Amino acid sequence: MADTASYTSVIAGGDSCVIRFRPSGPGHVSARSRPSQPRAKTETGLVGKIEVRRPLDTKPVASFQGPIGTAVLALTYDVSASDLSVPGDWICEVSNDTVVAMQFDTQVVYTPNVQWVTRTATFDARLLSLMVGEAVAAAGLRWHIQTDPHEQSSFVGWSDALADALTGPDHGRRASEFNVQDFRLESTVGVTLTWVVLRVLDLDSDGDRVIATELLSRNGVPVLSLELPFNLNTAKFVLIDSDFDLDKLVHDVRARTFSIALTVAFDGTVSVAVDASFTVAVGGMNFVFDASDQVRSKLSEQISKLDGGRLRGYIENFFIALLRLGKSAGNLRYSLNDGVLTVDYVVPQTS
Repeated sequence: MADTASYTSVIAGGDSCVIRFRPSGPGHVSARSRPSQPRAKTETGLVGKIEVRRPLDTKPVASFQGPIGTAVLALTYDVSASDLSVPGDWICEVSNDTVVAMQFDTQVVYTPNVQWVTRTATFDARLLSLMVGEAVAAAGLRWHIQTDPHEQSSFVGWSDALADALTGPDHGRRASEFNVQDFRLESTVGVTLTWVVLRVLDLDSDGDRVIATELLSRNGVPVLSLELPFNLNTAKFVLIDSDFDLDKLVHDVRARTFSIALTVAFDGTVSVAVDASFTVAVGGMNFVFDASDQVRSKLSEQISKLDGGRLRGYIENFFIALLRLGKSAGNLRYSLNDGVLTVDYVVPQTS
């Protein structure tokens, strides 16, 4: 796998900048630098130079001089075992041969001469489901749904340990807030059509119940199903508008069903299934409102904002850690058939 060093610098006329890198073994080096003003005034006929030197050497092993108008200064060099006899940093030096200061965007890529081999690991899907369940429990997942016209009053949270283990912009993040708006629901009793606007308050995860996990197959692609438990005893459901006169009529709202199931495919896509319905007693009449489609739509809107590539990366990191493959492993591919999860991956050949 290639190592890349990138550097952007404003170099004064007649000056240069240096990028240090260190090949880990025989391989291929390519260096490119893009001047921002390739037709700037010059007294040498050159816009700039790029060169690569071994540790302690003053003479470059590769160099390129760019005449005025050159858009990219570029060179390549094949690093041999003898080139590595002297340890230390290699130097890529970029020179500005014009008389004006300008920006140079430089990238040095080192690709080792490594042979990659494909390996395969298999898991019993039921056993892995239990392991994933333990990992989900250790992650301390919790959630809170509270509808609001504008504010991000709902959130999904997780443990400090998981927050510290997350990478990139998610590192250290302990919750993700989002907005779920109030639900406008309709119901018919006989020939009577009525509607209500329902506000949900303090609908929280049930910490006394485990998150049910199961590995399933969707056209051969593994998907993780998560059944999310909710504590309906502490939640409040309030009517804030209706075609009934809520100020004059006694009314009561109760949740008949409320369940959410997430499916996380190993290709990074997420979908949600919802069963949500409410019974509203108003003026001696009982109405049943099915909110499943609205809840699913509002949650799917938030799920669509997830970064599928980042989610695939977290799944890959889970299996790399589980198989103790190290950072050099990659290109993981998954399939699930007949209750067996197969993971194919590539690693450097060691012999």
